[in-house]
Amino acid sequence: MRLTRPTTVADMTEVLYDVADHIATITLNAPERLN
Repeated sequence: MRLTRPTTVADMTEVLYDVADHIATITLNAPERLN
């Protein structure tokens, strides 16, 4: 993955992850961007 801008701690609150049965689910949580 290539980042196009610097990442800050505040940006990381938009990334949620969960691991179950050796499967990781990554969710990008940005409601202000309507996703």
